[in-house]
Amino acid sequence: MFQDKKKTIITSIIILAFVIIAAITVTAVTTKVNNDKKQKEAAAQNTPAAKKKTADTKKEEGIKAAQSGDSDKAKQLLQEAKSEYKAAGDTDNAVDADAQLYFVEHPSTPPAATSTTGN
Repeated sequence: MFQDKKKTIITSIIILAFVIIAAITVTAVTTKVNNDKKQKEAAAQNTPAAKKKTADTKKEEGIKAAQSGDSDKAKQLLQEAKSEYKAAGDTDNAVDADAQLYFVEHPSTPPAATSTTGN
């Protein structure tokens, strides 16, 4: 009788050990898969095409902000877009963002009224 209890306890401990090992293994594999997925997503966001897309969005939002009269937001977005274009090696769009930024920082004034007196 004591021998049966001892075998049952040993069997229970062995089963418990296998369950714990299996749980640790599943957790480790799941963590590894998630980390690999996050690394791939981060790498995809660091491609020149992804950086350009982000910069394009910021430039568009900056232009819209300027058109709506929010020059502070427009300046911030256009400066960020310019920096991101430069980082991506896109000189043409960096120059365009800089030009848009110039227009925000130097709004044009309406021309002076023409004289009707003939002077």
